[in-house]
Amino acid sequence: MSIPSPTQHVNRDLLPDLTPLNLTHHETEALLTTLYEELERRVGAALSDGLTDSQCDEFAALIDGDAATASAWARRQGIDPFACPLFRSLTDQIDTPEAFGAALVEWAPSRWLEIHRPDYREVVSRCRGELQGEVAAMIEAVAR
Repeated sequence: MSIPSPTQHVNRDLLPDLTPLNLTHHETEALLTTLYEELERRVGAALSDGLTDSQCDEFAALIDGDAATASAWARRQGIDPFACPLFRSLTDQIDTPEAFGAALVEWAPSRWLEIHRPDYREVVSRCRGELQGEVAAMIEAVAR
């Protein structure tokens, strides 16, 4: 149950049919990058709605942080990562300290969202659907 990242959702399936646009491969990739950035912006704005500045800063620190940041956050919250099924699934076959740290870095923002924005999956899905609808309407308008 990791964070449903916008990058997982911006791919060619966001673009129903590009034929009317006659885009090159490079142009298609540029469009996908632009859509990713827009989806990321929308999801971030929607998720931050109702959060305090302190909560937004804490989440940003986890997203941008390292294993030490994630570990310190878990300790402050009194959370044992090993008690979380997601963390256990991320660490099932880990054999190096670096891989353990990477799992901690992936787990912490997901756990933070589960605590502070339990609706985050729905927010990502809604923002993606809205953007997909807008893209489809633009492609249809160009095709006319």
